[in-house]
Amino acid sequence: MNEVNLWLNLGRDSISSYEASDDVENVQLLMNLEDSMFFVSLLADDAIGASAIYKDTARNAMALLSVRVVPEYRNRVTSHIIKSSLPFFRTVAIREVDCLVSSAKEDSLPFPIQNTLYSWSEQFLSEHGFSETGFVKIQTFKISKSFPEQISQWDQTPMSKEAQKGLFWKIDVKERQDYSHFWMGIDLCGAAGRLYTISKDEHCVAVVGAILYQDQLIIMAMMHDVSEIDDSSFASNLFALAQESGAHSISILNLENTRSSFFDHITSIYGEPVKVTTLKLMRKNL
Repeated sequence: MNEVNLWLNLGRDSISSYEASDDVENVQLLMNLEDSMFFVSLLADDAIGASAIYKDTARNAMALLSVRVVPEYRNRVTSHIIKSSLPFFRTVAIREVDCLVSSAKEDSLPFPIQNTLYSWSEQFLSEHGFSETGFVKIQTFKISKSFPEQISQWDQTPMSKEAQKGLFWKIDVKERQDYSHFWMGIDLCGAAGRLYTISKDEHCVAVVGAILYQDQLIIMAMMHDVSEIDDSSFASNLFALAQESGAHSISILNLENTRSSFFDHITSIYGEPVKVTTLKLMRKNL
């Protein structure tokens, strides 16, 4: 059995069923990304643990996307799996490592659409220098049939990584999605053919990475230049994308305390979110 199947089988079979859920197609896409790496720990021929990381070249950082350990081995090998997944020292290319920790017993979305570590791993993360630095929220809004049809401006114009980074760094620091999972979302959606852009005068002013899962449109990453497209227009385009996809709801990942005016606009037009999931953002500075 190859390493890919070992990793997937560990997720499906070896961990408590309420914890593990994989979107196999997107796991395969993530595994094929140039900046991702997956590891499996073996005891004899049995997989007892695994991890996944993503190198964030935009921010010179890294995301620890997943740590999985068979329950009976957690106290013995979790610390080793985390340590072996991390850089040994700070470099120009990697200055910090991010991870998201969920307190829920079951993820609302499968990996890698939601890429969280479970609460049992938090004590081991702390031992390796991770500390809380904020929260990421997944806010879910219902797409009502009564909503007027929105006019979409989205296209799928190819956008280079340099152009993406240029848009990212142009955004005010208080609104910027300054964590590595954001860039994993950009790259994963790009690989899935689900990266959407709005262009003006031959340059990109907005980009969204969206994946349709069942009847939900998951916005894994989004950014826009407010000097070119205001929050109202951006929100209308976002919901137009959801309508075009046939989704019944739209779920948006967002760093807490950012984009408040954007979400104020959404709630004033579309109502309060029907569900909010809060994930703890932990960071280790190298």
